[in-house]
Amino acid sequence: MNRSEYLRQVLSLYLQAPDTPHRVRGSDRGIASTFYQQKISLADLRYAIALVSLQRARRASHLPALEPIGSLAYFRPVVEGLRHKPVDPGYALYVLASYRNLLDEVGKTAMHRQNAAVLGRR
Repeated sequence: MNRSEYLRQVLSLYLQAPDTPHRVRGSDRGIASTFYQQKISLADLRYAIALVSLQRARRASHLPALEPIGSLAYFRPVVEGLRHKPVDPGYALYVLASYRNLLDEVGKTAMHRQNAAVLGRR
């Protein structure tokens, strides 16, 4: 895969994650470029984003809310960890399936809010 396609896919994965900005910043492109230079696989990036997103979503409700994710750099520690200790493939499948469910729920919640706003309800 060439560099521009890799960057496009990494940034798309990032923007699809819950609590991330709606646009990429220049620094996000730079981080994605670094991942490309380090030959970080898209599978590892997908897993890192999924794992972090699930951890945030499953955070105990009595704890203070976390700030939104402001940069692709937020995922860097998990990506770096994967370079040194690969994850069990079965566990990765579990995490990715759970993440797809999370994205479905987030999408349904966002759609419900939009519909309620259009209908004048909360």
